[in-house]
Amino acid sequence: MKIVGKRLICVILAVAMFGFSLQSFEVDTYAAEQEVPGINQSTEDSQGQEAPEEPDINKEEAKDIAEFQVDETLENQETDWKEGTEIRKVYNLYNEKEEICAYVVELKNGTEDAGYIVVGAVEENPPIIEFQTSGRFLDGKLQSDEYLLYDGSINYYKVDKDTKKATNIETDKESFSIEDIESDQEEPENDTAGIKEEWKEIKRQTGVGNSTPPTNGGEVLYPNQYENGYTSVIRRTAPDATFYRYFEMTDLGPGGICVPTAACNLLKYYMERKRLKQSIVMNNDWKLTFNKLKSYFNTSEQNGTDMKNVKPGLDRYFREIGIQDAITHYYGFDGDRDAADWPEMKRRIDFGEPFVYRVSGHYMYKEHAVLAVGYVQYNYSTNQSTGLKTSRYLQVADGWEEHANRYINVHVGCDPTFDEMVSLYFVYTYVQK
Repeated sequence: MKIVGKRLICVILAVAMFGFSLQSFEVDTYAAEQEVPGINQSTEDSQGQEAPEEPDINKEEAKDIAEFQVDETLENQETDWKEGTEIRKVYNLYNEKEEICAYVVELKNGTEDAGYIVVGAVEENPPIIEFQTSGRFLDGKLQSDEYLLYDGSINYYKVDKDTKKATNIETDKESFSIEDIESDQEEPENDTAGIKEEWKEIKRQTGVGNSTPPTNGGEVLYPNQYENGYTSVIRRTAPDATFYRYFEMTDLGPGGICVPTAACNLLKYYMERKRLKQSIVMNNDWKLTFNKLKSYFNTSEQNGTDMKNVKPGLDRYFREIGIQDAITHYYGFDGDRDAADWPEMKRRIDFGEPFVYRVSGHYMYKEHAVLAVGYVQYNYSTNQSTGLKTSRYLQVADGWEEHANRYINVHVGCDPTFDEMVSLYFVYTYVQK
């Protein structure tokens, strides 16, 4: 009878800083342990049938969770595990529908077997199903025509994929058909609310499969530090935008007025690219340009700028300096016909057009206008805290720093329903090379 370790409920608030990395060691896995031969993991199989569901947690994330469990156990319990415990193998566990439902992370201390950790692959199962600190999960190897079945409790079986015969890996005697599990086995009654909290806590502490942009604190310089478990990332920046120095709010006049500063930075971007047929700076004087824009935007020291005044203000400014082909557009709140939404932000940057962006209710910027020059979008397979399967950042020159090296998450830490933006491009004055 194996001795099973007690499952941690993941309510320990102290985050164990991983003193060693299980993932730094090469994982010795056999082909039969990586996937079930003959089980199609693509969207559809050759007969057009619906493919098995993808797991919520992938194998790499399962390793992170196993590492967390080892560190927590070392810190809080007497254990046979030691500093330097390594991964020996990782096994997929499947349910009767041939879907991955858990992983076994088998461990070793040097040359000694050090037990295993069973990690849930779907959030209907706990993140830590069970663990053992000595021995092996499976004696011997899986054959090419075998895979491992998990029954939702703590029973595991080898299954012959041709005959569907399941044999208990512990007793090596109890055997039956998979169809018997589906028809006769009662579903275990899990504490759904408790398991949900366990997943929430372990994701918070490990960063697995989680998007956690800040909601307080300072500026965001590296979005990657808040994003984990994403399936892909898309990054775009307007051409050369990160090479230029931009105006800070105190460079062009007193008072720190953000909207005229952001508008001057928008003009500066086009001037810095040196592809204009004529100057768009009034009398080649940036302070004069700033004051003109400030006047045309009806900016006041007390109330700032109404973003709805930016488009007509820019249009008036271009008429005054003889630019007839400047195309501006205002995008307003959620519900407006032309709203400042993420698809339009992406579209403008994809076209190589920075824009003035006003963020509302931001934890750091409050109500503030910046020059947006790029974006980063992290894609997830499951919904995150925002209810979306994406986490979205604009790369900005914020007027507090001269480089466009800060980021604003457009859904977290602010009120996106009141976003506004003004775009600008030139039909023929601006010559793209």
